[in-house]
Amino acid sequence: GDIHVILIAVAQAMVEILHSRIPVSRSSRNGGRGIFSLMNVVQFGLVACINFYCGIIFGFRHSADFSATMTDLPPKPSDRSLMDGTLGVKKKSGCLCNCADLERQIKDMQVEAQRVSFKLETAKQAKPTLKTYEDLAGKKAVETVKRVAEAGTKTGGGESSCTSTPEAFKKNSKKFLAGAGGLSRVNKLAFLETYDYGWPLPQPDQTEALILHEYSASPTVPGDTGKDGPSGIPYYSKVEDATANCGELLVVPMDKGGDKNKCVVLLSGYPSYHVGRFMRKGRRKFHHIGRGDTENVKNFRPPGKHAIEKNWSALSRYIAAKEVAHSTLDAILKSIAKDNTVIVMVCNMGQADLLANFVCHGRRHGFPLDNVLVFATDEKTHRLATSLGVTSYFDEENFGHLPEKEARRYGDNIFLQMMYAKVLTVQMVNYLGYDLLFQDVDMVWYKNPLELFHKETGPLAEYDMLFQDDGAKSQRYAPYCANSGFYYVRYNPRTVYLFTSLMYHSDMITGSHQAVLIQIMADHASLFGLRVKVLDDKEFPSGYHYHRNKDLMKNIMTGKSVPYVYHMSWTKNKTDKLKYLKQMGLWHVEEKCEDAKGLEVIEELEGDPDKDAVFNACCSVDPLITCFYKDKPSKIPCKDSPSIDKGRGSWW
Repeated sequence: GDIHVILIAVAQAMVEILHSRIPVSRSSRNGGRGIFSLMNVVQFGLVACINFYCGIIFGFRHSADFSATMTDLPPKPSDRSLMDGTLGVKKKSGCLCNCADLERQIKDMQVEAQRVSFKLETAKQAKPTLKTYEDLAGKKAVETVKRVAEAGTKTGGGESSCTSTPEAFKKNSKKFLAGAGGLSRVNKLAFLETYDYGWPLPQPDQTEALILHEYSASPTVPGDTGKDGPSGIPYYSKVEDATANCGELLVVPMDKGGDKNKCVVLLSGYPSYHVGRFMRKGRRKFHHIGRGDTENVKNFRPPGKHAIEKNWSALSRYIAAKEVAHSTLDAILKSIAKDNTVIVMVCNMGQADLLANFVCHGRRHGFPLDNVLVFATDEKTHRLATSLGVTSYFDEENFGHLPEKEARRYGDNIFLQMMYAKVLTVQMVNYLGYDLLFQDVDMVWYKNPLELFHKETGPLAEYDMLFQDDGAKSQRYAPYCANSGFYYVRYNPRTVYLFTSLMYHSDMITGSHQAVLIQIMADHASLFGLRVKVLDDKEFPSGYHYHRNKDLMKNIMTGKSVPYVYHMSWTKNKTDKLKYLKQMGLWHVEEKCEDAKGLEVIEELEGDPDKDAVFNACCSVDPLITCFYKDKPSKIPCKDSPSIDKGRGSWW
């Protein structure tokens, strides 16, 4: 206390000296030494000594008082305790991983604490109270400092498992863009159901999807307790938790092994939404290959000049006839469309009995077929379709040159020509502004699929196109494995350009147009955001299931399962198709109307005032069941029939 009085007195004396008028000798006015006289030097020396002494005294006392003051404040945490404290705050707030916002707040608090310390160092008070500290630093900063320190002592450090980040990623996060935020695992089927790109959904199993997170995209909550497994990679039963901080998902499906032992390369760079593929045979160096290639098969080759020029001729014919064809067709479509939707079928005389069966089965089961439009590729088929009570259109300019006979086998020349007709018909109807359901003639309905497709809400409403699952998971049908014999199309700019592009690329069709359509869809999905969905195969079964899924077929045959449709695909020729449909109890065409014999019935009944005379004569009310093979699905046991596949016993 006394020393303060003395120091204050000395300081006042020093101020008086500094502010006093120092006499200047006359000699200075006359050019003499003036201010450098002996008296002036003595006065300035005295002031300097007093100033030095006061500085030493004040500095010593202030240092001692400030040290005492800081013992009353939260201790300055070490780097480790700061990290532990940060974790404690994160746990209390419910944020356990990737808590960037909270970490920024804590970092701001640390800066604020440093600012407070600086203010205290310059404070004139010897021992500031806590109230003074709060005034200087701000109450919120004080509370945050205390909270971090308290949380640090309670948690003891350590972070919960949200992702597993390899050490190489941690140390080189700028080099490893994908994965720098760690890895996580989710169930594969759950992921595909949550983020449905439209690919065929796999059968339920325990396989998983591996997610690589960028640095700022790792989850904010830990994975399921006890499910990290030997890999140490956290597992999330809720897919949304694993992807909560992802702004974009890049999904790359892979087959199990395939032709080669695969390595996946992820790198930062100019983005590509196609997968670059390299393959080598034996010990040879890698070479770039197409997406449809396997080690032994090249599924896609550029069309040769002959195919290109043949397509030019077909396009020229189409363009020349477009005005008349579009005008005629548009008038028909306006008269039959329901909910702006038309059911499109393509048929020649060789497949006419299959067309007749669809109509007979559909009408006998009460399905409205008023919006069916058959594109007949010959005059005879046009007459048959019309006599059965469905609308038919024969475009002679575009289809008059096509063969009347059925294809003898899948992929032969007649089959190929009919594929082009299927491309053209869908393009025209879609281009004219209509939604459409395209289906092959070897089809029967159990339930009206349009009732499902027309639902304005639900999982299918957002898709541009809906396809039956073909079942053939071969490389050339990847990634959709879509069956081009049954699909629904919504009219919009994306689908209009898709089918126009398919028409332009018809020179690529060397068998079924299915493979080409799938590849163009994949490109348009990537480029234009086309939404394609492959339907549940149990709701829309086909010949694949007929031959390979006994349990499903038995449920259908016994009535335990009722699908929407059944498609007799995956069958060598029309003869076998008829046998299988008859054996399944799905055949309603009287024998006298099969093949070209139906034309004779038409001739006999021509002029009959009953517009349904041919329908009533040719279409059985009850299914016509006939056994052919004991080892194939059937409505009734066919144990006395032979096997079509050698060594097989009764299917029942």
